[in-house]
Amino acid sequence: MNSLLWNCSVCFSPLTPAGIAVGTQHGMKNQTAVREFILLGFSYGLQVQTSLYLIFLATYMVTITENAVIIFVVKRNRHLQKPMYYFLGNLSFLEICFVSVTLPRLLLGFRSQCMTISFSSCMTQLYFFISLMCTECVICDRYLGVCHPLRYPAIRTTSCVFSC
Repeated sequence: MNSLLWNCSVCFSPLTPAGIAVGTQHGMKNQTAVREFILLGFSYGLQVQTSLYLIFLATYMVTITENAVIIFVVKRNRHLQKPMYYFLGNLSFLEICFVSVTLPRLLLGFRSQCMTISFSSCMTQLYFFISLMCTECVICDRYLGVCHPLRYPAIRTTSCVFSC
């Protein structure tokens, strides 16, 4: 679901020139400069966008709340001070970060009716999304190594490593 939010259809915005004609004198060529993208994935009417805004806002709030509760319970309960629950707390924190990378910008777009995102904002969002994805792979790998050390070589085969 998260990948749908930032991987929407992209085209040149009418607010910025798609192709800037530099001229052909003295060996200069036409150049294209992309400054922002138009997010076409949710370009519906105002009524539908308001409904989508409320649905995504509720989903965002529930996700933040449930993961914060998991982190709080794991930290407070001394019976849960085991490696498995430690990693569960880390994955809950990562889930909060995942949804906080993509959903606030989407909610802003629904609220302000501005469905464009600048190139630098898009690349920043993509960077954090991919960084969090790699972090999640490392945490899952460490979980297997700590919680299942004897089965780790059998679980983490070469084909498994390259599929992640």
